[in-house]
Parts: sequence; structure tokens; C-alpha cells
Amino acid sequence: MAFKITRTWWQREYNNTIYVDRELLKDNKLIELEKMRYARMGKYVPRHPLPGLECKLPQGVKDIVVNGGQAGGR
Repeated sequence: MAFKITRTWWQREYNNTIYVDRELLKDNKLIELEKMRYARMGKYVPRHPLPGLECKLPQGVKDIVVNGGQAGGR
């Protein structure tokens, strides 16, 4: 599933997000191709995702849930 996200929206909602790989593109060709691909599959949503509901990204180390391990998931 793909959502429409602008730089302004990203900076307002998730600018300090950790563990997210960011890459700047020279032009929007790749983005437009991916948008068309998701649209053909019926999985493109032409609006911003709802933060915390449709888009959950860790804002800090405390937001990361670690499962398993010898502690039994405590």
C-alpha cells in the first residue's frame, strides 16, 4: 500500500524518526513510476496516512518493541 506524502507532511509528523533510511532523488521520475505501479494494483491512496494509525514509525528508542530473547519478551 502506498500513500501520498509530501516533504512538508513528513517534516511535520516524522522529521525526528529513527531507523528510517532516507534518500534524496534528483527528480520525481522514480516516485511517479512507483505511484503508477501501486495505482494499477489498486493500492495507491492519494492522501496522507493517518499518523499513529496508518503510519507507525518509531520517534525514539522507547517506541521500539523488542520481542523474544532470553528475557521471554519482558
